[in-house]
Amino acid sequence: PLLPSEFFSIRALLEKTEQDNEDRDFHMWPGMRRVILGERNFLSAAGDESLSAANDEAPRKIEIRRVFTDRTHPIEAKEVERNMLRYAWGTAPSMARIIATMQREALNYVPADSGVIGAALASRKRNAKTEYLRAFDALLRGYAIERTPDIINAMAITTTVVLNDPDDAVTAGDVRSALIRPAN
Repeated sequence: PLLPSEFFSIRALLEKTEQDNEDRDFHMWPGMRRVILGERNFLSAAGDESLSAANDEAPRKIEIRRVFTDRTHPIEAKEVERNMLRYAWGTAPSMARIIATMQREALNYVPADSGVIGAALASRKRNAKTEYLRAFDALLRGYAIERTPDIINAMAITTTVVLNDPDDAVTAGDVRSALIRPAN
């Protein structure tokens, strides 16, 4: 099963993490997130720096103006970009908010069973013996081992040992009935 990208991608975490409503950078983060993630070139061809806010609550336009203390030395475009990125990272959510996003994604994650586990859980009725036998069978089929009478007997003996239930010995008949799949 595929895990949510927020489990291993900083980019995905930043895309889903929002600032706290009370945070002073609440309105700045949606636009600055685009700068950090490189979703939008924040320097236009004309050289003015402006960003559109990402949500309706934020201001429609963020305008950043360069103010020079010495008009004879304008700031180079690369330095403007570095300053913009530095400022953008300054508006990023706290580590606590990022961890809370990861926690929320983990709580919402529902793994899909496939392979050996999926084969074990194919039945609606939960039964440890049946689930184990189906997983065992799926594993054997993965190695191209045919279900001969000797293999079915070995599966019964192995399952009895693994489940270790003194009141329920697994028989070859139990193996065959567990492996019969109802037609859909």
